[in-house]
Amino acid sequence: MAEIAPLRGIVYNEKKSGDLGKLVAPPYDVVSPEDQAAYHALHPNNVLHIDLGAQKPGDKGPFDWHHRAALEFQRWLAEGVLTRHDKPAIYYTEMDFSDPNTGERKTRHGFVCLLRLEEFGASAKVRPHERTFSAHKAERLHLMECVQAHLSQVFSVFPDEKGQARIILEAGIKDRPLFDLVDAQGFSHRLWPVLDRAVIRALGEFMQDKTIYIADGHHRYETALNYRRLKAERGLHIGVNSPLNYLLVYLCAISDPGLVILPAHRLLTGTLKISKEEMEARLRKHFEVKTFSFAAVEERAARQAFIRRLQEEGRNGTTLGLYTKLGRTYYLLGKRPGLGAGTVLDSWPEVCQQLDTVVLTSLLFHEVLGVTEDELDDPARISYTSRINEAIKQVNEGQVDLAAILNPTRMDQVQAVAEEGLIMPRKSTYFFPKVTTGLVFNTLNPFEEIEAA
Repeated sequence: MAEIAPLRGIVYNEKKSGDLGKLVAPPYDVVSPEDQAAYHALHPNNVLHIDLGAQKPGDKGPFDWHHRAALEFQRWLAEGVLTRHDKPAIYYTEMDFSDPNTGERKTRHGFVCLLRLEEFGASAKVRPHERTFSAHKAERLHLMECVQAHLSQVFSVFPDEKGQARIILEAGIKDRPLFDLVDAQGFSHRLWPVLDRAVIRALGEFMQDKTIYIADGHHRYETALNYRRLKAERGLHIGVNSPLNYLLVYLCAISDPGLVILPAHRLLTGTLKISKEEMEARLRKHFEVKTFSFAAVEERAARQAFIRRLQEEGRNGTTLGLYTKLGRTYYLLGKRPGLGAGTVLDSWPEVCQQLDTVVLTSLLFHEVLGVTEDELDDPARISYTSRINEAIKQVNEGQVDLAAILNPTRMDQVQAVAEEGLIMPRKSTYFFPKVTTGLVFNTLNPFEEIEAA
């Protein structure tokens, strides 16, 4: 069963920490070097000073800043910049934002709690849906060892068609929110600690039979498993209710009106080593190809037509978009019916063969362009953006060789793959907005015990 628990959360103390809107930030793995510098400059207590610290002259290794982060975290606690709550709580949250696709104003509802860790498997109630990068897990493990805390929440979703979890939690809200802030991205956040034991118990009972799907933060979930394993291998006794058996998570109902999935467009560099003519010949062996060629003055119209057709045709089947440094052409790629036998795509289970990201990886990257799995595991070769215009801009500016443009993966596809115990390619989903880092932290003191919900 899925087991959640309240926690004695560590939070910023507004009286000493400063403007909370300047202290929180997006998750470390979506922060560019430019944004990292901006958040560091925004406030000396900004969370990225400990979750994504800067390299300094004289550093001998890439993880040296982890030790500085640990010292900073302890200093913030000692000086009262951070404070720990006396009683265990579930933290109910609301987040207001504008949908970047429609401009519609939305509110996402969720709650922060602890979730008992499970090794992934057929009987597990916690299910992943994406592959992860090995290098990211190694870096996060070393940081966790140094800081001995969960600095951010793993974004997870669960089925709740009637919104029962929200109803249960709202019954435990008695006062104004502990936090009511607008962050540097313009997102509004409200957070209430729910302390009522009857409410916490009711929520725990409600969640027991739920399957929980990791939406965002697979690296951090796997890192928590690795951390527990590492400590056990080093001889630490880990009791049933040890904090090392739990992970800090943000949970949101799949039916919540504020749950938005954006596409994760792929940006590749150092991989396009063929001519335009050869690439087009290879594309036609695997796809039905439509082209939107343009001169400089016609680019806007071609781009709009390309995006419109991508979205329209994507409703009825697998359709990919491609833009490269080889010439002024947008490509619309439709998978030919029945294609797959004798290709890398054929090695995927049938439920996965319907995913745009699997067709992209198998046919376009592996078969057409010859990109290897090692290259797709290398953050220096592949990056991601949810903005089509940003993807195209990076190609035009010579920052990347190509942009693969996708429609968003649907939540029903995420569930179908996870229920089969299968895994999608990395970054198959981009849940928006990301769960904000800095609202709640959790210590990993192995000598404490967690109280079950």
